Amino acid sequence: MLNRLTQKSFEALEAKDHNCGRGLYLRKSKTGSASWLYRFREDKPEGGQRSTSVSFGSFPDLDLDQAHGRVAELRNLQAAGVDLRVHLRGGGSGDQAITENVTVRQMAEYVRDKMKAEDESKGRKGRYPDVVFNNLSRYVFPRLGDMRLLDIKQSDLRELLRQKVKTKEGEIVQLWHGRAVSAKKLIGQIAKLYQEARILQVIDKDFQFPTEFLLEAMGPQTHKEKAHASLPYEQAPEFYAAIGERAGTAADCLRLIMLTLGRSNEIRGLRHDEIDRSGEIAVMTIPGSRTKTGKEHRVTLSKAALEIIDAQPREKGQELVFIGDYGDKVLSVNAFVPAFNALQSQGFTADDGSRLTAHGFRSTFKRWATKETIYQDELSEMVLAHVSNKVREAYARGEIPETQMNALLTLWANYLLCDVPLEALRVAMKQVVELDFTQLVAQAGS
Repeated sequence: MLNRLTQKSFEALEAKDHNCGRGLYLRKSKTGSASWLYRFREDKPEGGQRSTSVSFGSFPDLDLDQAHGRVAELRNLQAAGVDLRVHLRGGGSGDQAITENVTVRQMAEYVRDKMKAEDESKGRKGRYPDVVFNNLSRYVFPRLGDMRLLDIKQSDLRELLRQKVKTKEGEIVQLWHGRAVSAKKLIGQIAKLYQEARILQVIDKDFQFPTEFLLEAMGPQTHKEKAHASLPYEQAPEFYAAIGERAGTAADCLRLIMLTLGRSNEIRGLRHDEIDRSGEIAVMTIPGSRTKTGKEHRVTLSKAALEIIDAQPREKGQELVFIGDYGDKVLSVNAFVPAFNALQSQGFTADDGSRLTAHGFRSTFKRWATKETIYQDELSEMVLAHVSNKVREAYARGEIPETQMNALLTLWANYLLCDVPLEALRVAMKQVVELDFTQLVAQAGS
């Protein structure tokens, strides 16, 4: 336990949290800076208690005796029922923890606690605040955690993105290229710290985080995406039936993903006003804000797809088709994990033996369409939003009839539902093809 603290003894301390007694801790960083923490236990909304902390100053601005005095004050406020985080954020100049001297770590702790408080006020138990904080702890804190937020330079951020990290396979790679998705998420998570600092007036209200500059300065990411684990198409009907036996919104959403071949975020975020039933064929229009290409994508809806959509409960004013656990949020990106884990135990795995992903059904469909149908390759590519801009524009203008896409997706639905034997489907496909898709594509490109 730390009982005395002078500048000389401080310099001899290791870079870690030092217990000073009665809930007071001194956190020394690898860069030599230090902040005071008050650790205590608080009640959890779901019952029980958890350990947490608040920061309230730095050394040597506050010496050991002064820090103990501040902890005594905080303990008295806590006994009186005062929320210490609110008190430290909104008190007078003597009580405000978030000042222009705030470090990256302290700002991250503040943002995490704020997000948790917002979740708890709405009855949520999401893990997202901790996921973000853990990501910052892994990549940011070791290098920049104890630097003042105001002192971070663009060169510091570039070096951060160039740091060497280890992949799951044990390979040492540069973060920007080897963990490309994580790197881009990290930029957004750091930008969030500055956004909150601007709200607290710690930084200038006109400050704009240099996201675009960073992306341009780092250059194109050279990593190659691995193909998503996919189910052999021969097992798709059995898998679809097994998903159908599971109750719940996530299972219904997963079935619609299989039927429409949309990406996970496209279907989880589907809204009722994105579905048009005015014509003979119902069409789902995914806005560019949710597509990978940034362009609007239209997909026809089979009878089976419409039945799933119509079966979802819809409250007044609720536009989301698939309602998340808390009513006002999109279904979680992790909503399908329990189903995939359960079905993996039943023997449903990807071609390489790994656990399935929602995105992998696009590959399953593509192999099925290539091997089992007589449609031109461009049509299945259009379903997957892989076609060229000229073809997509021609489709949007109506030069490529939606009947072709609808026919293919209806056949796919029949295959998944086992409504029609595969041989009968092949015969039906020959009767449905009414025009030369290759000729239409050539016309669209001319």
